[in-house]
Amino acid sequence: MNSEYAPIFRSVKIDVAADLAKKAGADYVLVKPSYLFAYLMGHLIKTDTGGLIGNYVVETKGGDKKLTLKAVETLASKIDDNLDNPKNRS
Repeated sequence: MNSEYAPIFRSVKIDVAADLAKKAGADYVLVKPSYLFAYLMGHLIKTDTGGLIGNYVVETKGGDKKLTLKAVETLASKIDDNLDNPKNRS
């Protein structure tokens, strides 16, 4: 997926995000493709390969603090599940 735009949202260059995060010493970077949605969305990128590990979309169901926190917890759980997968660590 290097040098390709994100497949769903064409506004984010995955290789650029991966390169910047790698230079900062990160193993992964989560890219929010757009700020125009009422969802928590992101692409998890492995910085050494620029490979897409996961696409995430979690509906926030409104601006209530408790519901937003639940959406963040759901997103974190999905990311954690992907990071626990051994194929995503090598």
